[in-house]
Amino acid sequence: MINLERNYKRVRDRTFTEMIRGERRRKYQFFLTGLRSLKYISRTRGNILESYYVFMRQIDDVADRDIPHPFPEEFIERKIEFAKNPAKPLDELDQVLTYCYDRCDSLGIDLKQETNDLLSSMLFDARRYGKMQVFPEAELFHHFDLLDIRGCEKACLKLYDEDPNKLNIVMPLGLASRIYYNLRDFQEDTGKGLVNITEEDMTRLGLCVGYLQDPNNSKVREWFREQSRKGLDLIREHRRVICDGDFGLVARLTFPLIYERPAKKYFEGVLNY
Repeated sequence: MINLERNYKRVRDRTFTEMIRGERRRKYQFFLTGLRSLKYISRTRGNILESYYVFMRQIDDVADRDIPHPFPEEFIERKIEFAKNPAKPLDELDQVLTYCYDRCDSLGIDLKQETNDLLSSMLFDARRYGKMQVFPEAELFHHFDLLDIRGCEKACLKLYDEDPNKLNIVMPLGLASRIYYNLRDFQEDTGKGLVNITEEDMTRLGLCVGYLQDPNNSKVREWFREQSRKGLDLIREHRRVICDGDFGLVARLTFPLIYERPAKKYFEGVLNY
């Protein structure tokens, strides 16, 4: 008989150790501190959120080749199928998701659609890895919407014991967060052959793929400034509408500390550079 909790904790500890090793520490340490502190407010929901994040972090690292895998696309496709019908876990990650789903069931939470959306976005990244392929805005933002809005934010609303219909209220923050991740990880992503500038922006600014390898290129820097101004506008919009949501304690702590604060700091840094 598999001890799902023991397996989850083992995978969690390994995942978190990997996330604060070397250069990744600066990127993830504050986030992990916030994630783990949620258990002081609600241990059950904190454990669910933590296990869900561990599962997704591992899959995302396979998609981005941070974790080597001989067949990353097929691996993620199998995880998508398992997440839809989690009857027979085949490996430790299936067991982590089973642990998470079991605890969701105890609270009446269903994350299957959000899981499918998140994994589908990761599969998109796995398929475009290394190709430096430029996508139209509609296609690129469809996958960002799956990842950040319909996937991550809707799952978080459910786990925070909030009405998932509040999704439109938190959408500006989700869009700002996506801009932040695109800018923060720009050099790393382009080094992996992942282009997160839309075809329309490339054309408008006179950018070519070769310019993207140089973060100090004047046209790339102009795109950074444009995106940062847009991000700050979205954060201001978030602050304007967030009071309409009547959010609980977990959401009121998480939104400004985990999402808004680092994004705002980064955008201001770009514009003051």
